[in-house]
Amino acid sequence: MKKFLIIISLIFILFVLVMILLHYFMPSGEPTLMDCLEFGYCKEGTKIIDNGVEVIVNKEYCLKYHYKWDDKNKMGLLHKTTD
Repeated sequence: MKKFLIIISLIFILFVLVMILLHYFMPSGEPTLMDCLEFGYCKEGTKIIDNGVEVIVNKEYCLKYHYKWDDKNKMGLLHKTTD
């Protein structure tokens, strides 16, 4: 009986670890804060620091500072554009 409980406990712990890893490594389809920081794809409402000032990403901010804005997905591409 003791071996059975140990095996069940190990299976449960393994299951929990797998679920945690899946949570961190599976893409959700939605842009995350890491996507914003690494690639510049920032969802509307994301708080960022731009030139030492904390700002919230929105359409007005992106257009004012010549970033691209995607109306369909409500997100900005925070890399300077030339158009």
